[in-house]
Parts: sequence; C-alpha cells; structure tokens
Amino acid sequence: MKSIVAIGDSITWGFPDGFSWTHLLEEQLGVEILNAGINGDTLEGMLSRLDQDVLVHRPDVCIVMGGSNDAFMGYGIEDMREIVLEIKSRLERNRIRVFFGIPVPALFGELEERLRPFRDWLREQMPDCIPFDAVFLEEGRIRGELLFDGVHPSREGRRLMALVAEDVLAKVVGEGDGEADVGRCR
Repeated sequence: MKSIVAIGDSITWGFPDGFSWTHLLEEQLGVEILNAGINGDTLEGMLSRLDQDVLVHRPDVCIVMGGSNDAFMGYGIEDMREIVLEIKSRLERNRIRVFFGIPVPALFGELEERLRPFRDWLREQMPDCIPFDAVFLEEGRIRGELLFDGVHPSREGRRLMALVAEDVLAKVVGEGDGEADVGRCR
C-alpha cells in the first residue's frame, strides 16, 4: 500500500471548515493521506518545511499544491518556478514520486492574471500533475459557484478536486507499478 503526503496551503488544508479534498481522496483511494496544508503558506514555506512535514514520513507519493498565495503576494513567476524545481528535486532525490496540483482559478482578475502563467508552466514542465483547475472551468468561464469566496473551493469544489486526484492517482496507489503515463497534464 502506497503512502501519500499532501503539502500545500489553505486549499489543501480545507479552508474554511477543515473539510479537505485530501480527506475525500483518502476515503476514495482507501489509503492514508497526511494533510500538510497550512493556511497562508507559500511555495517557499513548503520548501522550508519539506523535511519536517514530508521527508520524515518517507511517503511513496507527495502531492504539492501551492502558488495561489505566492501570486497574491506578488511573487514573480521566475521565483515560483525556481522553488517548484527545488521541491521536485528534493523529493525525487528521496525517491518520492511528486505530483503537482494545478492551482484552481481565482475570480479576482489581478490574482488570476498572475496565476494563469504559473498554471501553464506547471502543465508544460511537470511530468506528473493533477489538473485541479479543470473542474473550475467551463467553456473558458470560471465556475464561481465552486468557489467559496472567489479563491477557496466550496465543499462541492473540494469534492470535485478529490475526484480529479483519484482519477490521476488510482493507478499509482493500486497494485500496478505506478509508472504508467498517469498525471500527464499536457
């Protein structure tokens, strides 16, 4: 049985009520998932806590879900890319398969404008990712009803995120070798 840690921000933690997509995914996959989401965290914060929140648990898989707070705080995409590549490198050096969650879209124009190029880069550059953003889009429109406050997913949004993650990870945590072409966002 594979072990999974999900590191992220409030979207991973389960804002506003602690009801997280990771909990739902855990039930769907029948595997324990350690939720290492922290409200307000940035990619740099996730990198700084990899040892204590991920590596110490020696998981088979790590889901990294971040970037929204970085975009909100005005961090440049180059800085975000550099941190993502360092997170990926550290996890892979420790023989942990890493899946990057594609951040959900935001209803706030300026934030969305900063997030979009980061999502595009993740989709193009990361071999394994979970296209969380896809369930929040319909014919090019952001499905605002799935966002609690314009940024954080509603309960229904989190339920749909768990389904997307299940589609990607079911083969990885199952009996197979997990090396199939799963999680490819391109």
